[in-house]
Amino acid sequence: AIQARTLSGYSAAAVTNSPVGYWRLGEPGGATTAENVGTAGAKLNGAYSPAKTDAPGLIANDSDTAAAFDGSSTQVSGGGISTAAPGGTNPFDADWTIEGWFVRDSVTQWSGVFSNNNGSTSAPLMTFIDSTHQLGINGAGVTANNVSVDLGQYGGTANPTAYLGKPVYAVITKTGGNGSGTNSITVKANVDGTWLPTATGTTSWNLVPGNGFFIGRHFSGATQILDGTIDEVAIYANDLSPQQMMAHYAAASLNGYAAKVVSDGPIGYWRLGERPGATTAANSGWAGTVLDGSYNPAGVGKVN
Repeated sequence: AIQARTLSGYSAAAVTNSPVGYWRLGEPGGATTAENVGTAGAKLNGAYSPAKTDAPGLIANDSDTAAAFDGSSTQVSGGGISTAAPGGTNPFDADWTIEGWFVRDSVTQWSGVFSNNNGSTSAPLMTFIDSTHQLGINGAGVTANNVSVDLGQYGGTANPTAYLGKPVYAVITKTGGNGSGTNSITVKANVDGTWLPTATGTTSWNLVPGNGFFIGRHFSGATQILDGTIDEVAIYANDLSPQQMMAHYAAASLNGYAAKVVSDGPIGYWRLGERPGATTAANSGWAGTVLDGSYNPAGVGKVN
């Protein structure tokens, strides 16, 4: 049976913004139903296939677990999105947001986090692009053209796979139309506390919202599965603002003063909490690594 779980911290912040679909993936191991705690309720419950395998949750100070995906067959699937938004509409018809937390353990081709392409193509999704480190949106089943963020930036050119095994918070928003070139796509990602530069663009394909969905799978035309962990997936029938995204991230990762500052969406926020001897003053604000600073003189770094 589905167990109602108390919402607090991150989950409470997410629910405040009225997600249509919100799958916490915190059911006990062996569960077959992925409960939707978003506004559409049980209409968007998903099915684990096979039954859920537990993984440690990715939200700090939250006992909820996450779901493990094996890179070959594990997935969550469901339907009902076409009439799930208020008024019986599709949440992907106009402006929308896809949000989630995950860990990628190894590179598998076209590994999806969330996809509206269950039984369709060209619908909204959050996916890795082919066998790259790029996370974003493409025309699933139609084109490899995409708007995406390179998670390899986390480790730099010397170590582009450094993000593997690290918790990632990612958000994709769309505003405007569904026709090619009529919209604005934004892709934002935070790898283990580091905001990467935001990617923006427009689709060079027509977006065609569908009825079905997958968590952990790219689309129904091929079995392409994420190898890793997925947690706290949500979809919204509006584009979350930078302040809302930062409030969600702060609720998951920060406490006290830092959480309050980040919840207000600063472009630059230097906590200056690096280890002694560090040379980089990391920016925890919305602009990410673009506004990282350098301790000067070089090599002296922070002192306690």
